[in-house]
Amino acid sequence: MTTKFTRQLLIIIKVADQQAANIAATQLDDGGAGQFTFTVPLNATGSPDDAPTHYWCSAAMREDQFQIVEYMKAKIFPDAVVVEYDGDDEPNRPDEVLKELGLQRISVSL
Repeated sequence: MTTKFTRQLLIIIKVADQQAANIAATQLDDGGAGQFTFTVPLNATGSPDDAPTHYWCSAAMREDQFQIVEYMKAKIFPDAVVVEYDGDDEPNRPDEVLKELGLQRISVSL
């Protein structure tokens, strides 16, 4: 059976919501890695010297998963930013959203 992903979402949460959002994400993840969904840190400067203020993820979802995200945004995470976009037609949309929100990925040297 083929999974039909019909929605591509960018979700940005405040740092205070990280633990709860990762727990909530386990309800949506068929692969069992939902607890690692919000691990990409963001802040206004992009500097690792500054603490993260937000975390984000991008995910392809089925319609039923999208409905759950909409419910969680309304009832549990009202401060979350949820943006639907087309990854093929709008490949730069995630970076545009970050810019609009005044956020940057935190740069980490390996």
